[in-house]
Amino acid sequence: MMLPFVARGLPKQTKILLFGLCGPLLCLLFYRNTFPYFFTFILPPVCVAIAPALSMLVTRYGRIPVVIFAMFGPFFLLTQEPYGTLDRQRATIEEVERLFPESTPYLSYSNYIPQYPRQFPSLISGVGLRRYWEERNGEIARDIEAGRIGFVIATGDALDAVYKSEGSASLLPEADVTALRTNFLQHSDTIFILGRRVCAKDGEQIVQIFRSGPYSLDGSDLVINDRSIADGTTINLQAGIYNVRHKAGSCVKLWALDHVPHLPEQFPAGPIAGGF
Repeated sequence: MMLPFVARGLPKQTKILLFGLCGPLLCLLFYRNTFPYFFTFILPPVCVAIAPALSMLVTRYGRIPVVIFAMFGPFFLLTQEPYGTLDRQRATIEEVERLFPESTPYLSYSNYIPQYPRQFPSLISGVGLRRYWEERNGEIARDIEAGRIGFVIATGDALDAVYKSEGSASLLPEADVTALRTNFLQHSDTIFILGRRVCAKDGEQIVQIFRSGPYSLDGSDLVINDRSIADGTTINLQAGIYNVRHKAGSCVKLWALDHVPHLPEQFPAGPIAGGF
């Protein structure tokens, strides 16, 4: 802001040079993926460009007041830093590897577990989400129904909107939101495992299983296709439609695992990614 006033008495070539060094700032107007690492690249030329303005401030107020004022920003950021994020990331990765010792396809905002296949890298940015709506609308739901997603790591705006509240989640198509909420059970703040919740109801209920494999019952006994299943039992289910009876008590969970999962003691709570 001060550069036009400081540059008044400078030669024309110097003015062009200084304003040219500030040019990269203009991409903030149209480049949507301006993530923090982007500013690392544009800061050097910008710092050179604002040097005359800083020199004027130092001449008028002195070096120490200018340095102290410049430190307000870093000190404020230190108070806002989400400490513990890396520890929570490591704990989440270790827990996923414990629950899924074999490579399992998953859905996430970012590639947290690179050795496992991640669906839809387009979820990582606004541009990618727009392309998903235009080119692959509803494919998350179709992949869930085809049994191609075993768990979800819920971070980022799109998935946070699905799981952090029960209201609308407009960043994803309604079919995707319904499939994600219906077919995954919360294990931790960010880990959601494929499964179904069955609540007490008179008469039979229809439950559709999309991924074949072991399922573990958690919460109470359940009758599946006239077969009584005891709480804590693991059974193998093929993808398909099942008649289920659960008449009393609280809701039960069918985890798509060979055991009922329990978080390790002192598992850290909280987000595994910070905001930009």
